[in-house]
Amino acid sequence: MKTGFKIKYYLLYGLILFFCLLYFRFPAADLKHYLTNQLNTLFPQYQCELKKSSYKFPYTLQLQDIILHSRNNHSTQIKIDEISISPKLNNPFQEYLIRGKLYQGEFTAILKKQNKNGVLFFDNIIASEIQLTEINKQKLSGELSFKAKREKKDKSAATISKFTGNLELKNGKVHPKPSLLTLQEIDIHYMKLSFSQIKNKIEIYSGQLQGTQLHGSFTGSISLYQTIDNIQLQGTLLPQQRLLRDNERIQRQVKTLQKRFGAKALPFRIEGRPDDPDWSIKR
Repeated sequence: MKTGFKIKYYLLYGLILFFCLLYFRFPAADLKHYLTNQLNTLFPQYQCELKKSSYKFPYTLQLQDIILHSRNNHSTQIKIDEISISPKLNNPFQEYLIRGKLYQGEFTAILKKQNKNGVLFFDNIIASEIQLTEINKQKLSGELSFKAKREKKDKSAATISKFTGNLELKNGKVHPKPSLLTLQEIDIHYMKLSFSQIKNKIEIYSGQLQGTQLHGSFTGSISLYQTIDNIQLQGTLLPQQRLLRDNERIQRQVKTLQKRFGAKALPFRIEGRPDDPDWSIKR
């Protein structure tokens, strides 16, 4: 037996033995408590509730029915159907492959451990076909996909400083509050935004949306705190001919606003709590 093959064989054997001992040696209640604490560490904005955990041969830990309760808004919660956790064989005990399902969509990520202090963090997150209608039927719907990764300050930096990514929304609808240009529902054929996150602040440095009623662009930020989150977005909206042609009242209102601001594209803002923001036409 070649040396390289023997090393891989014993490594695989050790991983299987470790996960078997982890799951069968410790009481289920203790393991569930430990995993719940780890989830709370990974998602500090949420209080995590884990319903069930199980072991899948040879070295996969499965979590089922995870509920993330927002600490800032108790009526907001995210339900994850299942998560599977497996060590990456090229870097076991330091990197883990995460796969999961939620709201008819799927996601993958790499869970990494920082060597110096053992802090866990996500990297290379990819999600697709998440149905927002299942999360909040009244305010936002559509098919959500996104990719994100973490970056270091430089090659020698030990701490993770920045999180960057892109988000896309297709075939969606949003219900502005109060109504925007008398519209109580805005269709979003396609929306894409690019963002970065440093600590508790998300910067949206490029956003575009297209719909049958409006086209727009925007930038802004979202601040994440333990007590209350806050969103500040600003940009421009260009009413489309179909919207103006089908509604004379909106046509008159748009002409008045265009004259006031001296441009065809109207300035707009979205401000307040991310789950219930205020929309307005203003600079």
